[in-house]
Amino acid sequence: MPLVRIENAKVSVAPPPPGWKSFHFKVQNFKDLPTTRDHYVKTPEFSCNGHQWDLAIYPGGKDNAAEGCVSFYLFHGSEGNITDNYELMIIDKFGKTKKAYQSTYNFEIKGQGYGRPNFIKRSDILDESQNILDSDGTLTVGVSIDEVPADVFVPKNPA
Repeated sequence: MPLVRIENAKVSVAPPPPGWKSFHFKVQNFKDLPTTRDHYVKTPEFSCNGHQWDLAIYPGGKDNAAEGCVSFYLFHGSEGNITDNYELMIIDKFGKTKKAYQSTYNFEIKGQGYGRPNFIKRSDILDESQNILDSDGTLTVGVSIDEVPADVFVPKNPA
Protein backbone atom coordinates (compact mmCIF):
# COMPACT_ATOMS: atom_id res chain seq x y z
CA MET A 1 0.00 0.00 0.00
CA PRO A 2 1.41 3.42 -0.89
CA LEU A 3 2.15 5.65 2.07
CA VAL A 4 2.46 9.42 2.28
CA ARG A 5 3.53 10.95 5.59
CA ILE A 6 1.83 14.07 6.91
CA GLU A 7 4.56 16.35 8.20
CA ASN A 8 2.53 19.36 9.33
CA ALA A 9 1.02 18.36 12.68
CA LYS A 10 0.15 20.11 15.88
CA VAL A 11 -1.59 19.44 19.14
CA SER A 12 -5.08 20.84 19.01
CA VAL A 13 -5.90 24.34 20.17
CA ALA A 14 -9.57 23.44 20.39
CA PRO A 15 -10.40 22.08 23.83
CA PRO A 16 -11.16 18.35 23.83
CA PRO A 17 -13.89 16.93 26.06
CA PRO A 18 -12.87 16.92 29.74
CA GLY A 19 -10.44 14.07 30.42
CA TRP A 20 -9.61 13.61 26.73
CA LYS A 21 -6.43 14.49 24.85
CA SER A 22 -6.86 15.85 21.33
CA PHE A 23 -4.53 15.98 18.32
CA HIS A 24 -5.16 17.82 15.04
CA PHE A 25 -3.32 17.22 11.77
CA LYS A 26 -3.30 19.10 8.49
CA VAL A 27 -3.48 17.15 5.22
CA GLN A 28 -2.23 19.59 2.61
CA ASN A 29 -3.58 19.47 -0.97
CA PHE A 30 -6.17 16.87 -0.01
CA LYS A 31 -8.02 17.22 -3.33
CA ASP A 32 -4.85 16.23 -5.21
CA LEU A 33 -4.21 13.01 -3.26
CA PRO A 34 -4.66 9.75 -5.18
CA THR A 35 -8.08 8.16 -4.78
CA THR A 36 -6.86 4.65 -5.44
CA ARG A 37 -8.52 2.26 -3.01
CA ASP A 38 -6.19 1.37 -0.09
CA HIS A 39 -3.84 4.32 -0.74
CA TYR A 40 -3.42 6.21 2.51
CA VAL A 41 -1.69 9.10 4.19
CA LYS A 42 -0.55 8.67 7.75
CA THR A 43 -0.11 11.23 10.52
CA PRO A 44 3.06 11.41 12.56
CA GLU A 45 2.98 9.13 15.58
CA PHE A 46 1.58 10.64 18.77
CA SER A 47 1.40 9.44 22.35
CA CYS A 48 -1.50 9.04 24.76
CA ASN A 49 -2.06 6.73 27.75
CA GLY A 50 1.52 5.47 27.48
CA HIS A 51 0.88 4.13 23.97
CA GLN A 52 1.86 5.30 20.50
CA TRP A 53 -0.81 5.97 17.86
CA ASP A 54 -1.21 7.26 14.32
CA LEU A 55 -4.15 7.98 12.07
CA ALA A 56 -4.42 6.70 8.51
CA ILE A 57 -6.66 8.54 6.04
CA TYR A 58 -7.67 6.70 2.87
CA PRO A 59 -8.79 9.39 0.35
CA GLY A 60 -10.20 6.72 -2.00
CA GLY A 61 -11.43 4.45 0.76
CA LYS A 62 -10.09 1.33 2.43
CA ASP A 63 -10.79 -2.04 0.82
CA ASN A 64 -14.28 -2.42 2.35
CA ALA A 65 -15.46 1.19 1.86
CA ALA A 66 -18.31 2.21 -0.40
CA GLU A 67 -17.33 3.90 -3.67
CA GLY A 68 -16.55 7.60 -3.14
CA CYS A 69 -16.04 7.37 0.62
CA VAL A 70 -12.99 8.43 2.64
CA SER A 71 -11.88 6.01 5.37
CA PHE A 72 -10.28 6.89 8.73
CA TYR A 73 -8.42 4.32 10.88
CA LEU A 74 -6.67 4.74 14.23
CA PHE A 75 -3.59 2.49 14.53
CA HIS A 76 -2.00 1.27 17.75
CA GLY A 77 1.80 1.50 17.57
CA SER A 78 2.85 0.01 20.92
CA GLU A 79 3.29 -3.42 22.43
CA GLY A 80 0.60 -4.48 24.86
CA ASN A 81 -3.15 -4.39 25.09
CA ILE A 82 -5.26 -1.28 25.67
CA THR A 83 -8.97 -0.55 25.48
CA ASP A 84 -9.56 3.06 24.57
CA ASN A 85 -12.43 5.42 23.93
CA TYR A 86 -11.56 7.58 20.95
CA GLU A 87 -13.09 10.02 18.51
CA LEU A 88 -12.06 10.62 14.88
CA MET A 89 -13.10 13.94 13.39
CA ILE A 90 -12.96 16.35 10.49
CA ILE A 91 -12.51 19.98 11.47
CA ASP A 92 -13.88 22.64 9.11
CA LYS A 93 -11.93 25.73 8.07
CA PHE A 94 -13.49 27.66 10.97
CA GLY A 95 -12.17 25.22 13.58
CA LYS A 96 -15.48 23.50 14.30
CA THR A 97 -16.05 19.74 14.21
CA LYS A 98 -17.83 18.97 10.94
CA LYS A 99 -17.99 15.17 11.15
CA ALA A 100 -17.10 12.84 14.04
CA TYR A 101 -17.14 9.17 14.90
CA GLN A 102 -16.70 7.96 18.47
CA SER A 103 -15.98 4.38 19.50
CA THR A 104 -14.40 2.11 22.09
CA TYR A 105 -12.03 -0.60 20.90
CA ASN A 106 -9.67 -3.12 22.46
CA PHE A 107 -6.35 -2.77 20.64
CA GLU A 108 -4.64 -6.09 21.39
CA ILE A 109 -1.44 -5.95 19.34
CA LYS A 110 1.02 -3.49 17.85
CA GLY A 111 -0.05 -2.38 14.37
CA GLN A 112 -3.74 -3.11 14.89
CA GLY A 113 -6.08 -0.50 13.44
CA TYR A 114 -9.75 0.21 13.83
CA GLY A 115 -11.90 2.88 12.30
CA ARG A 116 -14.60 3.83 9.88
CA PRO A 117 -14.49 2.68 6.23
CA ASN A 118 -17.32 5.06 5.20
CA PHE A 119 -16.33 8.03 7.36
CA ILE A 120 -17.41 10.73 4.91
CA LYS A 121 -18.07 11.11 1.21
CA ARG A 122 -15.11 12.60 -0.64
CA SER A 123 -17.55 14.81 -2.55
CA ASP A 124 -18.67 16.36 0.78
CA ILE A 125 -15.06 17.26 1.63
CA LEU A 126 -14.54 18.83 -1.81
CA ASP A 127 -17.88 20.69 -1.78
CA GLU A 128 -16.94 24.34 -1.13
CA SER A 129 -20.33 25.07 0.45
CA GLN A 130 -19.46 22.61 3.27
CA ASN A 131 -16.45 24.82 4.27
CA ILE A 132 -14.28 21.80 5.08
CA LEU A 133 -11.13 22.55 3.08
CA ASP A 134 -9.32 25.81 3.71
CA SER A 135 -8.36 28.17 0.86
CA ASP A 136 -5.17 26.16 0.21
CA GLY A 137 -7.08 22.86 -0.08
CA THR A 138 -5.90 21.69 3.34
CA LEU A 139 -8.02 19.21 5.30
CA THR A 140 -7.81 19.29 9.09
CA VAL A 141 -8.44 15.98 10.84
CA GLY A 142 -8.41 15.17 14.52
CA VAL A 143 -8.20 12.36 17.02
CA SER A 144 -9.27 12.61 20.64
CA ILE A 145 -8.51 9.83 23.11
CA ASP A 146 -9.95 9.40 26.58
CA GLU A 147 -7.02 9.74 28.97
CA VAL A 148 -6.96 6.89 31.45
CA PRO A 149 -5.31 7.78 34.77
CA ALA A 150 -2.22 5.67 35.43
CA ASP A 151 -2.58 3.24 38.29
CA VAL A 152 -0.83 4.61 41.34
CA PHE A 153 1.01 2.18 43.61
CA VAL A 154 0.51 2.96 47.28
CA PRO A 155 2.50 0.67 49.59
CA LYS A 156 0.82 -0.69 52.71
CA ASN A 157 1.70 1.13 55.89
CA PRO A 158 3.82 -1.24 58.02
CA ALA A 159 2.78 0.53 61.24
